[in-house]
Amino acid sequence: MISPATDAQPRLAVGWRMWVASGVIMLCSWLSYVDRQVLAVLSPMILRDTRLSVEAYAEAVSAFSFAYMIANPAWGSILDRIGLRIGMLIAVGVWTAASVSHAWVGGLVGFATARAVLGFGEGATFPGGLRTAADSLPADRRSRGMAIAYSGSTLGAIVTPLLVTPVALAYGWRPAFLITGALGAMWLAAWGTVARPPWLIDSRRTPRINLPNLRERRFWMLAAGMGLGGAPLGTVLTMSPVYLNRALSMTQAELGRILWAPTLGWGIGYYFFGWIADRWVADRQR
Repeated sequence: MISPATDAQPRLAVGWRMWVASGVIMLCSWLSYVDRQVLAVLSPMILRDTRLSVEAYAEAVSAFSFAYMIANPAWGSILDRIGLRIGMLIAVGVWTAASVSHAWVGGLVGFATARAVLGFGEGATFPGGLRTAADSLPADRRSRGMAIAYSGSTLGAIVTPLLVTPVALAYGWRPAFLITGALGAMWLAAWGTVARPPWLIDSRRTPRINLPNLRERRFWMLAAGMGLGGAPLGTVLTMSPVYLNRALSMTQAELGRILWAPTLGWGIGYYFFGWIADRWVADRQR
């Protein structure tokens, strides 16, 4: 079923079909966490084979984090300017290439560069998820749409150890990064098909790139909410494999069986609090 069209509003899907765009962008956030977590999950094996120190590994991870921090507001503005469909195709194409490039590097400079480009591309994930929910769903369903879009990140973090550990144990850690390239190519094909009416409206674009207003209180509310929650979670996801391997002598195979656990509650929380937010939205436009 498709909603009636007017001259000002394109025809949009209704019923379960209205959730298709959010579902595809959920796969995007799923892919982003698969791509970023492969290095962390396989870090004991990678550090052993490349002779990188834990300090060098932490610096490479930091390169991702700094690029990601800068890219989030930048991609929000870029998507407003060039459009959601084209913007996400560019972003995911960039980070897929960066993820695959890990298979051919072996030193600090190579890993740091690959991680920085990966972080820059992945900065479009959450702005894209928010914009997708806004452009495909009515107001009383957008929080749940955002929850669906963002929950892919937790599912990606849960699945990554189960997905790449067997590949790394059988063929080595480098082929594990090639899997991310194939997954990225499949997502690009899916997004190219879905990111158009009736699944997603062609949203109005801004005439120029406008960066966030740092004097706007709502900007800092959002930044603090995401940042304060993400700081401990990021540390757990990126450093726990190294700690468990070095301090508790856990093998790569053992890590592959347990590293999904920290993100399970995170994923449940997305859906629960998305439902709570929709219940409270009512007519509170602010």
